[in-house]
Amino acid sequence: MSHNLTRHLLYALRLTPAFVFPLLVTMPGQYALADADGTSLFGIDGTTTINVKGDELRVISVRGSFVKPRGLCNWRYDFVFNDTDGNDYYTVRGATNSGCDSQGEDLLTYAPSFMRVREGRVCARLYESGSYVDAACVHLFNSSNNPLPRD
Repeated sequence: MSHNLTRHLLYALRLTPAFVFPLLVTMPGQYALADADGTSLFGIDGTTTINVKGDELRVISVRGSFVKPRGLCNWRYDFVFNDTDGNDYYTVRGATNSGCDSQGEDLLTYAPSFMRVREGRVCARLYESGSYVDAACVHLFNSSNNPLPRD
């Protein structure tokens, strides 16, 4: 792992409470909201990811997706926006996808417009038959207020 990637990973883990996501894999692109990604691992063979497109605190779309070779049945994604204190202020409940799938995705979009959001986080929470499975999140912030770590 390169020194720069290590710094970004340590910076991301400092921003993410351990009790929320015990294992969070974060890539440097997570910080630039123009194309932010986050990944979380669940079970022994599952991953869930989030991709946010937008600019600063203007969100155009949020995509949640999962891969689980053994499959998930009756799954859905909820998209939850939290403020910097961790309080939920906006939730969009996704439609339940009936049947069982080894991979799936859901998209929340505001294109061609956007939704102005607060600083904090957005999470794609994955549910199976109404029970919480996992979530992947990215931090949302105004880069002029929270500059990225630099080399």
